Amino acid sequence: MAIISGPITPSMRFYGQNRMDGLRLTDFRYGNPGYVPRRLSAAARTHPAILRSKKTCCCGRWCARQGLEGCEAATARSAGAAAIAESRKARSRRGAPGGAKNMGIKIPVRFFCLLPGAIARLVEKDYTFFMILYNPATAMSMLDFGILIPIRWDKHKMIYDALKQGALKGIPENLWRRTPECFGVITEEDLLRVHSQDYVRRLFSPETIDREVILTYELVNADGSYNRWEPSKAVRPLKDLFLRALATVGGVWECGLTALEEHAAHRGIPGFAYYFGGGMHHAMRDTGEGFCMINDVVISLRKLQAEGRIRTAWVIDVDAHKGDGTAALTRGDDSIRTLSIHMDKGWPLDAPEYSESGVYNLSYTPSDIDIGIPEGRDADYVPRLREGILNLEKLCPGPDMALVVGGVDPYGKDELASTKPLQLTKEMLLERDMMVYDFLRERNIPAAWITAGGYGPHSWEVYTNFLSRVIPERLEKIYPKNVLTG
Repeated sequence: MAIISGPITPSMRFYGQNRMDGLRLTDFRYGNPGYVPRRLSAAARTHPAILRSKKTCCCGRWCARQGLEGCEAATARSAGAAAIAESRKARSRRGAPGGAKNMGIKIPVRFFCLLPGAIARLVEKDYTFFMILYNPATAMSMLDFGILIPIRWDKHKMIYDALKQGALKGIPENLWRRTPECFGVITEEDLLRVHSQDYVRRLFSPETIDREVILTYELVNADGSYNRWEPSKAVRPLKDLFLRALATVGGVWECGLTALEEHAAHRGIPGFAYYFGGGMHHAMRDTGEGFCMINDVVISLRKLQAEGRIRTAWVIDVDAHKGDGTAALTRGDDSIRTLSIHMDKGWPLDAPEYSESGVYNLSYTPSDIDIGIPEGRDADYVPRLREGILNLEKLCPGPDMALVVGGVDPYGKDELASTKPLQLTKEMLLERDMMVYDFLRERNIPAAWITAGGYGPHSWEVYTNFLSRVIPERLEKIYPKNVLTG
């Protein structure tokens, strides 16, 4: 078993990465095996040892809100005690004195802590790679805000249910899915790497946040009438949409982190993670646009760069609408190369390139590779996308990662009116996604995918088709058969 050397203090902070399951090692209160944190970490929520616990919840309403039957108190005590016992045995075998006061010991690598504030965890094998990141707490129905946009709040649950009852039926869920933290992950500093100080101030101000939401979601027409909005039916304040946007960025960032850590752990199997959320690619530096308050794509990549995890990245945006905000925010920066394949006409390219006063329309900011598909030319979509990615590779060979904005709104059954010029079939979209996936896999490029656009009751079908092909195949490469069968 691999070991970590060094002195341990009663409240020690390890710095490093657990290459077994992508968890960061933090704050194991080694001297107190009975220590119980205030709440579960994101990664702990689906751990079998926790889900098996039937003891009274020590975390109160938080665990109940997450749908857990118990808490990690017993697990923390047993894992912490086991770690101490194991380390003392190791010291005894080397002739070193035991005891908590003299902790210049070697700790078996299987004894870890989870994310900040979480518990000691026993990892018996180098298993547990999470490919799907899904946090139900981020789902908010637009109807709760009185907004009449066909964004299905249960879209991600429908994908999850279809996978669990279909292609991944019988496979232990803790092997392929976990709940990303999302909330509290993204800070004002993270936003300021991408958005202007004035815009960030308006977002965080109680006096101006509602106005920014109204502008972003286009809820009021020029004549003052409401557009797809009935405030009298709202049961939640508009400001909660900003909180959801922050949580979404947290999920996208964690998706990128997961893909990178899985990539580092398994040589020969490129990292892959898929987050059920994200895709706010229209947000500009000074304002929100097109239902996108902040640009989660660029914020996440800038955060990963600031943390020293990546230097270069591709953005492959296959949403029906041009990724105009992403293009504008990364223009002139060779460290993030962008490709967008989209309708060649229609929103956000339905207004003139220049206003009557000569002001440039930022939606026309070119991506590094732009591919406009004319109406009625759906058969050209996949061949032109492949050609575009080959050209992207010439601009920036071998990026540290790719972020795929995997919108399915080019689907012929999509219900958003502005996507009608594209009418791809379910089979075409599966061919599209598998082509992008195989292209990145063949070049050993870690890939983080996000769901992005997809409107109406049928969008879940497209995501499920793709994931049903990819996830089982990856699981078979990573885990022994007896693990997959539970």
